[in-house]
Amino acid sequence: MFAIIRDGSFGSPTARLALVDTPLLSQDRVLVRVIAAGVTAMETHWLPTWKLVDGQDRRGPVTLGHEFTGEIIAVGKDVNGYSAGDRVLGHIRPYDEGATAPLVSVHPDDIIPLPHRCDPVLAATLPLAGLTAWQAMITHGDVREGQKVLIHGGAGGVGHLAIQIARWRGAHVVTTCSGDDAEFCRSLGAKETIDFGSERFEEKANDVDLVLDVVGGDVQERSWDVVRKGGKLITIAGEEEDAPDQERARQQGIEAKFFIVEMNADHLGRLVELYADGAIMPVVGKRYRLETAALAFDRGDARLRPGKSVVVLDML
Repeated sequence: MFAIIRDGSFGSPTARLALVDTPLLSQDRVLVRVIAAGVTAMETHWLPTWKLVDGQDRRGPVTLGHEFTGEIIAVGKDVNGYSAGDRVLGHIRPYDEGATAPLVSVHPDDIIPLPHRCDPVLAATLPLAGLTAWQAMITHGDVREGQKVLIHGGAGGVGHLAIQIARWRGAHVVTTCSGDDAEFCRSLGAKETIDFGSERFEEKANDVDLVLDVVGGDVQERSWDVVRKGGKLITIAGEEEDAPDQERARQQGIEAKFFIVEMNADHLGRLVELYADGAIMPVVGKRYRLETAALAFDRGDARLRPGKSVVVLDML
């Protein structure tokens, strides 16, 4: 079967369409026919696409795509609770083969049922981007009614969902975005938008209860000054070595944290409920077919539109 794989060298990775082995059914997994897979533009740079758990180099191609929707076509003999024909959405484990392929093998702990009233293309953004937004706003951020939240990159895959979750919790949402995306972010619930191309956010936002940094570097550095004492700075940018300085956080009297999203069926189930009830709406900025999906993993191409890009492989 054909899939989108990472190629090139670690320092200059690329994505391309390639022929890969069809996954086999194992006793503790299910085989899923993929309907749609969410795209994370920087996935080709992720360490698990190049290294195994023990640090050894990965041999051969690695299929990309870490969030998906699909239909189960076969169930391993040790799996309970799922049957062929069930629609599901799920999250690919870091070192597993991804879902930009017609078939994917997944552990049942990494999927949940997908209600038929949910669009499988839109829902494909929830297991990675959605969970990241949820865990930033709820698990780590504990956003509450009346708080002031600054979300960097509000038009992006994580950011546009974080805006909606924070709004749902009753927060006052401020977000950075391009001037062209300001109306889009306000339509999601942002009360204030800051054009990162022409404005300094630290001159517009202050006494913030929570900052979500999806950019890192200079943006993270400048974000320290806008967090009120007792507030939180949460980042998902970079690697663990890029985590905020804990001594600085202690001296400033804030909580500063880096986290990597974790699959959590309860959290994902809550997101699906919010989507099904109309409280949040995933936005797909661009849809790709498998034949052209390598373009989706190019950082520039993936940022042409707000929301998240999705590879559509099949529709039920």
